Amino acid sequence: MRVVEHTGSTVTGSIEQEEIALPQGLLGEIAAYFFNQAPYPNKTIALAGAIGFFSGIVGQKYNTPTGNGLNTYNLVLAHTGRGKEAIAEGADKLLQAIVGKVHAGEPGAPCAASFRFPGHFASSEGLMKWLANKSSCGFSIQGEFAAKVKAMHSPKAQANQVALLALYLDLFNKSGDGKFLNGMAYSDEAKNTAPVESPALTIIGESTFDLFEGLDQRAISNGFLTRFNVFHTEAPRPYLNPNVGALAPNPLVERLRGITATCASYSALSPAIRVSINAEAQARLIACERQATDFVNAGGSNVHAELWNRAYLKAVKLASLIAVGVNEHNPVIDLAAANYAIELVAKQTTWLTSKFESGDVGEEGGNESKQRAHILKTMANYFGHEMDWGNSDRVLRLNGIIRQSYFQSMMSRYPAFKDDRRGATAAIKAMLYSMSENGEIQPAEAVSMSSLLQKKSKARAYYLAEPKIIEPYWPADSNFCNVWEFFGTINP
Repeated sequence: MRVVEHTGSTVTGSIEQEEIALPQGLLGEIAAYFFNQAPYPNKTIALAGAIGFFSGIVGQKYNTPTGNGLNTYNLVLAHTGRGKEAIAEGADKLLQAIVGKVHAGEPGAPCAASFRFPGHFASSEGLMKWLANKSSCGFSIQGEFAAKVKAMHSPKAQANQVALLALYLDLFNKSGDGKFLNGMAYSDEAKNTAPVESPALTIIGESTFDLFEGLDQRAISNGFLTRFNVFHTEAPRPYLNPNVGALAPNPLVERLRGITATCASYSALSPAIRVSINAEAQARLIACERQATDFVNAGGSNVHAELWNRAYLKAVKLASLIAVGVNEHNPVIDLAAANYAIELVAKQTTWLTSKFESGDVGEEGGNESKQRAHILKTMANYFGHEMDWGNSDRVLRLNGIIRQSYFQSMMSRYPAFKDDRRGATAAIKAMLYSMSENGEIQPAEAVSMSSLLQKKSKARAYYLAEPKIIEPYWPADSNFCNVWEFFGTINP
């Protein structure tokens, strides 16, 4: 069994956890607590919860060196039963301890309760009223986030969902000192809301990987998903943690009480504290911004450009959160904080970019990019695995040929083809024809097929004319290291 250690806390687990380093300072200590008290501890989930929890508290009172608030949008993707619920449970326990309901007899910080927002807002009006009348800084843990994202981006989205999406987009950049969110005016003046100074909304959305089904590029082009730190984990579930529900350590609670009281003091008379940055970290972040800009400028698609568009801002916010956690009185971003933030954001952005570029996002009928991706994946698996081939198909495979009937048997079940208005068979044929016209695949001649199979054949089949197009989809468990190794073995 493996023991995971951080800041004096331990959890014994029966299954190897993902190798994820936690950040230094208070942010890492919060993540360690989330991990240690979870029924099924997962370091990725714990880190996402800690970032959301901490930025929900300090997001308004502290600003980045460039004047942005530290609120964050975070998305946690994991399979069902992998422990996403530990974020809400850990946040509630920690807030109760800060308020004073757990550590009885010690002076608490009742103001901490105001940082916990509802987990659902039915409309933009409801969220505006909460920010204007209840609290303008806090975090909202939203379960079943996939359904909410899809509802807001549906072509048939209701007016209240469209308005809520617009408000989420606007709020992300309004938390800096001196910024305002405009109020709302109604025909019934009693419903009007006043402008809100520096509102700092932090979102922690929880979802399975079903989020990507039915989601198209609009969620990227409008900047919604690009605002999120996307944490994904496919780690297996460990056995039940014997320390589940453990109380937060007193030193962690006491320090959070002090920061919470400081953050609750935000006002025009007590403005935001701007995080500083040392020379090394500044040089590293400038290099990060320039590299992200190069990615944006070189992006072959709008998706690629948009995904890297906010990478620098997310990295600066995360580095600032780490700095506040190290020294809330004089926070300074050092090289370690900058490197941690940049590496995490780059890893997440690269992964999300690959999901879109591979066609894994969106599953609506007739989606041609999705259809092409299914064909490329099918070819990669066909050539990459020996499988249980019949004699004829083994001969074809070793000669770099794949039958059209194989595509039809493998892909008719996918909604991208099944829900195509032309029907699955016609849609598959159309995509194969399009790829043939583009020179990516080439029809196999009937004479060649008959010669290989040693019998007359009229079956339609294809050569892969450009092996490089399936390289991104090459299966990791193939006996061949890459597509080029396989095609070096086929018969000329």
